[in-house]
Amino acid sequence: MKKFKNLIALLLVAVMVFALVACGEKGGETSKDNTTNKTDQTADKTEGDEEKEPDGEKPDDKDDTPKGKVVFWGGQFGSDKIFEKFKEDTGWDYEYPLNWVDDKKLIAACASGAPPDAAFLYASYVPKLAAANLLQPYDKYAEEGKIDWGKYYDFAVDLGLYNGKHYSLPWDINGQILYYNKKLFEQAGLDPNSPPKTWDELKDYAKKLTKFDSKGQLIQQGFQSEYWKDVVFNFAATAEAGTVSTDPFEVKVNTPQMLEIWEMIKGFYDLHGGEDGLEKAKNAGVQFGLESDTVAMKLDDAIWPAMSYDSEYPDLDYGVAPVPTKNGEKFSMGVGATWALVIPVKSKNPEGGFAVTKWFSELNNFEDAKESFESDPDKYFYMPIALKEDDQKIISDILPQIPDPKKRDRTIARAKLIGENGISGGAGSPVDFGEMHKEQWEKFYKGEMSAQESLAEWEKRAKETVETFLNEQKAMGIEN
Repeated sequence: MKKFKNLIALLLVAVMVFALVACGEKGGETSKDNTTNKTDQTADKTEGDEEKEPDGEKPDDKDDTPKGKVVFWGGQFGSDKIFEKFKEDTGWDYEYPLNWVDDKKLIAACASGAPPDAAFLYASYVPKLAAANLLQPYDKYAEEGKIDWGKYYDFAVDLGLYNGKHYSLPWDINGQILYYNKKLFEQAGLDPNSPPKTWDELKDYAKKLTKFDSKGQLIQQGFQSEYWKDVVFNFAATAEAGTVSTDPFEVKVNTPQMLEIWEMIKGFYDLHGGEDGLEKAKNAGVQFGLESDTVAMKLDDAIWPAMSYDSEYPDLDYGVAPVPTKNGEKFSMGVGATWALVIPVKSKNPEGGFAVTKWFSELNNFEDAKESFESDPDKYFYMPIALKEDDQKIISDILPQIPDPKKRDRTIARAKLIGENGISGGAGSPVDFGEMHKEQWEKFYKGEMSAQESLAEWEKRAKETVETFLNEQKAMGIEN
């Protein structure tokens, strides 16, 4: 059976703000090619591919006169040093007056007629902005040979898809993995190097790893379950289900697999005494967390928890593993990109916008990781990147040099989990079903509906929401 690939992307992205579509305009200005080089993140060292100059000119012969100024929002991972390197590599001057940008800021800027030339923002905003015709597609650049999609993991590229067009360039990649506390495994008589692989094993491990005190109060969760949305959604992403289209408007949640997942998650809640039991434990001062030895297993993203554990809890002995699947078959991860680079349709300088977004999309490269590691191997933290070749070289050539053997092993394992098991989730939807899902989950959990009844109602409501959205878009002259 095929993997249930697209559910998280379909369910989690933000609600479309219909009234703001008017600030966009169909189509987009085209861009001229621009020379870009890869550079390291600290910009202390550069190594990259030089593009051929027109008419046989050599790089040394090119005019050093600045081409103009690029206004770039969201350069929070940049610095003056990095932007000066961008200027040196591309010939474009720069301005980055806003270090943080979200969808609302970009929409407001478009509405006022003064958007930036390019922006660096959360990838989850892309479908919403694309649906409003506020972003310029990158497909023309690829057709002209200015973008090589083959440089990136295909699943990272596809995260910028909306209705068959690419509206962003990827920067990094992320996904869900299973974290587990090896100390608690040993205390329960479980092999700390053998985490659960199937749903049945997960249930069995959770029972053995759950503890109550003499008064019946929960003091240790075998599998952290109170984050209902993340847990349910992320199990759904790995479930075997029928074909789910990459159409951002297809809704398919009323499946036997989702039914089984909901029943399983309810079982974890009940194992811990339900929501009441969790609340009583917290009110009594129990701090649930992998790092405080009160959570044995949890699902979380592959980047930020690990960074926190490694920097703030160096003595924590934790492991990372694929999310358990129903029958232990090969794990497939619905990968998400944390950050994306975009060009607003109303950019006054789309040529410069393309130059800076392409340059930044290639910023995280092998030389960057190598220099970062060499400058401080003890504090080095690996963030998975979308550039396929560089990512694989980092895993094979740099990560094995991490001094701490425990940190080395789990860092390599964590990096491989994403690169080797990622799947293309396709386009996200601009329609948000998160609150709808929460409402239906609560009806099921509280016994107001069976799981099947609640899922059927959720799917019906979701399809009606999609239909309303499409009709409103059509009325405003936007065909999806």
